[in-house]
Amino acid sequence: MLTLYKKLDKTDQSVVHSVLQNNSYFCHPENILLAAIGDEDENIRKIACEKMMEARKTHFGDRNRCFDKNSIKINFTSESYINMVDWENVDFDSPPLLQDITSETIASNAQVILPHYPCHSQDVERNIKDVSAVCGKVYGHDSRHSVLIQMKKSKLDMPTVKTKANFLH
Repeated sequence: MLTLYKKLDKTDQSVVHSVLQNNSYFCHPENILLAAIGDEDENIRKIACEKMMEARKTHFGDRNRCFDKNSIKINFTSESYINMVDWENVDFDSPPLLQDITSETIASNAQVILPHYPCHSQDVERNIKDVSAVCGKVYGHDSRHSVLIQMKKSKLDMPTVKTKANFLH
């Protein structure tokens, strides 16, 4: 991405720059660590492993994990994606996806193959729709949670039509 960005002329870069900065979720330190820990390049993996070990030592605990795209400043001049974040001036934690991987495995600088987690399945999309609808009706975590649980139970109680043949009878 950086290579393609650098090949653009200055006018195109100014347009792409604001779009990339606006969609900077990909540049969240934890996302970069996830990509780098499985990278084929040993040097990138080594940097990621060091950052992961540092994150595990300075664990921020059970604080809320919020993403504020305005707090991420992308280094568009970096030569590698691992350096797109200023690691010295950013708070980061160990990605939850890596919590089951031992520190010894990470310290060994071995390439980590992450399990496949579907993120855009029908069930995920359905849950996003439900949560969005509930957020417009109630306030507070406990209230939202209660309404979501009740919605799930209600949907389980409803008869479902499995096939078109069942629908026609």
